Amino acid sequence: MKKYVCLMGVLVGIVITVMGISVLIMPSATHYVSDYTFGADFYTEIYNVSRYTLKAIGEMAEIIQRGIGFMLLAIGLTDICIFGYRYAKDMDESKAKPITVKKETPEDIANELPEL
Repeated sequence: MKKYVCLMGVLVGIVITVMGISVLIMPSATHYVSDYTFGADFYTEIYNVSRYTLKAIGEMAEIIQRGIGFMLLAIGLTDICIFGYRYAKDMDESKAKPITVKKETPEDIANELPEL
């Protein structure tokens, strides 16, 4: 049973690692808006502030995306290492202990029975 749990843990680690890689290679959702000038200075100033705000939000989203990607990658690889080690350890323990079967004869069974 332990072997199956360890194999499932390794499988979950592989899935998490693939998710982390897919988040890292996903294109960012950053939009850049070109510079415009309007007739009134107020409108131009508001437009520039909005453009810089959009750029800053896009950069923050990219930083968060990379952080989540690296975090998923680290969790997945750690999961693979931990459960892989436990699986290898369980396999070594199962090979180290040979299974012995005691052959019982009818005389052995008769000696174990209480006398009446």
